[in-house]
Amino acid sequence: MMAGLVRQAVADLLWVVNSPSLIEPADAVGTLRADDVDAERLTAFLAERPGHRVGRYFEHLVLFWLREIRGLEIIASGLQVQDGTRTVGEIDFVFRDTHGKQHWETAVKFFLHCPTGSSSDYPGPNASDNFERKMARLFDKQLRLGESVFPDITRRRAFVRGRMFYHPDVGEPTERPKRLAADHQRGVWIRESELSWLERQEPARGCIANKPQWLAPPVDPQKLVPVRELIAQLTQHFERSRHPVLIMLPGTVDQMFVVPDSWPQI
Repeated sequence: MMAGLVRQAVADLLWVVNSPSLIEPADAVGTLRADDVDAERLTAFLAERPGHRVGRYFEHLVLFWLREIRGLEIIASGLQVQDGTRTVGEIDFVFRDTHGKQHWETAVKFFLHCPTGSSSDYPGPNASDNFERKMARLFDKQLRLGESVFPDITRRRAFVRGRMFYHPDVGEPTERPKRLAADHQRGVWIRESELSWLERQEPARGCIANKPQWLAPPVDPQKLVPVRELIAQLTQHFERSRHPVLIMLPGTVDQMFVVPDSWPQI
């Protein structure tokens, strides 16, 4: 079990660095190889920062990459910005590299293409969030937040990974929203009443993805179960919960969301 967790952490770190940017302009950060990662050091690093939030896990992996692999000077990480006694935001990373002092805001996001005639066709699994709202917050607030704290920043950048999910009966629209990268990673989403779609993916095997392991496909084959067993697990889930579920189907659609029939209504 422990060896599987170590290999998964390495796979997740490689996904963070090597997967395409969700947004434009894309970042040119190079590539990372498994041989570049000290797996034991990474495991110890993450053990000191436990939690199940996907966003925090993503930030921890970025920090490990910047500090422990690239060897950069981290000036600030997760810095709370105050206005008097009120917290007005948080700066993800300020570091120094060959380009000077950089400010990065990081995010890992998942959105589902669902045309509803509302303000966004790309809500998140939690439909109170959407792609356009996240981009506005990221570029209009978060990246500008550091200007008063670090006025000597030479470069500000949004480092965003994630995936867009499309319904198999609808497909992708002809026009993308502003800032969405053309080569973004893609997945599939269906409703709970459409679980028979999964049966057509046999003999695929898959698993429910538990937070925070929402990034790379599972490396432990023992986690994967036949599609029919996965459908039974999903049916049981929706009998007691209205929360969307992320599943992994390595070698087919890789990642897939199953949402309640009532989604995106909250």
